[in-house]
Amino acid sequence: MSEVLNFIEPTIVFKDAPTFSVTEWASAYRLAKMWEFEQLRDYIFKHLNASVTDPFERIEFADALGFGQWDVPALAQLCNREAALTAAEGARLGFDRFATVCRQREAPRTRYQVSEYENRLNQAAI
Repeated sequence: MSEVLNFIEPTIVFKDAPTFSVTEWASAYRLAKMWEFEQLRDYIFKHLNASVTDPFERIEFADALGFGQWDVPALAQLCNREAALTAAEGARLGFDRFATVCRQREAPRTRYQVSEYENRLNQAAI
């Protein structure tokens, strides 16, 4: 609750976004969604969307906050990167997602652009 209250007050007084950690922003998002503060929820979503760039973090936040639209682009980034996934990264993804990424990376043995992976992942209906 303090995250939302801390967020609302500076937003009213100042035009600049408050400096919270991503975890605090996520907590504020949950509360804004629960209390149906749509404008605040949308504002926080825009901030999180710009702030969370790591594909693993995007997937974790997508799961925690219900941002389904973050899944496919984040998975596509992982499909397109040069380095293979590690066991620890696989554990973070969970078996189903790990298998999907591996399958997409291995299928043609060629690298696609991220948008092509997004199309292939959407067709696979994750």
